[in-house]
Parts: sequence; C-alpha cells; structure tokens
Amino acid sequence: MMVLNQPPVIFRNGSVESQIDRLLDDAIQSVNECSQPWDPTFDVFEDEEGFTVQMALPGLEANQIGVEVENDMLRIKGERKHGTSEGKTWYARNIASGMFSCSFRLPDYVDHEKSMAAYKQGLLTVTFPKREEAKLRRIKIESQSVSGTSMKDEGKEVAIKKHMHSLVATSLVLGGFVALGIWAAWNVLLS
Repeated sequence: MMVLNQPPVIFRNGSVESQIDRLLDDAIQSVNECSQPWDPTFDVFEDEEGFTVQMALPGLEANQIGVEVENDMLRIKGERKHGTSEGKTWYARNIASGMFSCSFRLPDYVDHEKSMAAYKQGLLTVTFPKREEAKLRRIKIESQSVSGTSMKDEGKEVAIKKHMHSLVATSLVLGGFVALGIWAAWNVLLS
C-alpha cells in the first residue's frame, strides 16, 4: 500500500511500539511497490473436465490483456495505467497499477489446442480441457457371489432365464393357436 501526502498521525491508537512497527511496515511496503510490478490476485484449480486459471483484473479491457502458451507455460500479462495526477492531492492510493506478468506451469495431461479464455466483469478465466485419456474413468467392479459364481456370470444366468421364459411363453401361445385350429377343424368335420 503506497500512501502519499497522508496527514501525520502520531500514536493515535495503540502503543508506541505498534505505531513504530506500522510506520516501518508502510515505509518498507512503499519501497517494495515502487520496485516490483503489480501482482493481480488469481485462483488455479482442477476439476474432472480440466485445468482453470482465474485472474482478477478489474478496470482493464480485454484488448489490454495478453494470454500466451509456450512450452507448457501459460503467461498472462498486461498493464493497468493510473489516470493523470495533475491537480490532485493524494491521501491514499491503493489501486495497484503498472505492468504485470504471471506464469503458470500447465499439467502434461491438458489439451493446449482446445483452450478457451473469457473475460467478464473484471475476471479473466482461462480453461484447458483434459485430454480424453486423462479424464476420470469409472471401472465396474466384479465380485464373487456366495455360490462362487461371479456377478457377471449371474447376470448371464438371469438373461438366459428370461430368454427361456420368453421361449416357453411363445411356445404356449403357439400351442394354443394350434389347439384352437385343431378344435375348429374337428368341429367342421363333425358338422
């Protein structure tokens, strides 16, 4: 946090030691901010579908942000410029500005060619889908039943029994039609 032209505050709240610590922290932090580029905040996460980097870049336009991938490295860079300071007396200036560049090593299992980037309401989201061979696959577990046959075998037995029931039912229906035909023919002969 860089503070310019702040009205002097001496020992307002707290002990002398805490006020001296605060003054030294402010001095050290202002030196660091002057010598280091702006570091935007970001989240990096992975889910079943892919690998995602989200970066908070409020106040920028999409054309002010560069997104590059080279040798398994994602690089996001840009610059936030402060407006003119002419005629202004600054009491606090906490909105970071300047150039920034952040790099992220990408996992081997992501597909760089199918990556997507979107910028909405100051949030940049860069997504890399996983390659098909790297996606989570569920494997069915086969187990032995109490009788010693596998569940797969029991499934086959159930299917065979259903098929047999179907054949028996079909045979009974056909047999009924045959019996009906014989009965009708017998009645014609007797009359």
